[in-house]
Amino acid sequence: DLHSFPTRRSSDLNLYSKLRLPLEAKVVGEDCIVGCCENVSREKIEELTNKGVKIIKAGKNKVDLRKFMAELAKLEIDSVLLEGGATLAASMFKEQLVDEIRLYMAPMIFGNGKSFLEGELDIDDVSDAIRIEGMKVEKINEDVVLSGNVKRNNA
Repeated sequence: DLHSFPTRRSSDLNLYSKLRLPLEAKVVGEDCIVGCCENVSREKIEELTNKGVKIIKAGKNKVDLRKFMAELAKLEIDSVLLEGGATLAASMFKEQLVDEIRLYMAPMIFGNGKSFLEGELDIDDVSDAIRIEGMKVEKINEDVVLSGNVKRNNA
């Protein structure tokens, strides 16, 4: 899921390529925006729009992240907090849609040991690595936050 914290308004942003968002989900309502593929069921779109959800169709077989973000910009949403899995995070980096990174670490370990980024970034050499500038460390209660700005390799 993507959750937005824009300058002007706050919305719940969600990506569901096949639009499998349950109608009873807590996020469903007027402040919910969903990105999905172009070939989803008209019936499902109608059910969600009747509940106030804004649907953004972007991409044929999977959500086209560039197109989705461009549509968000038209809605004056210019900042999102990515709370997705490792595959979505890798895709956002690959598409160069990440400007700032904030990694939250809690004092607990659980799960299956997945990587922070899962997927093909096509970075095989350290000289091509995505660089983070202006790194800061902040403690919030028991959590630690690492933050910095993403430096484009071609910048």
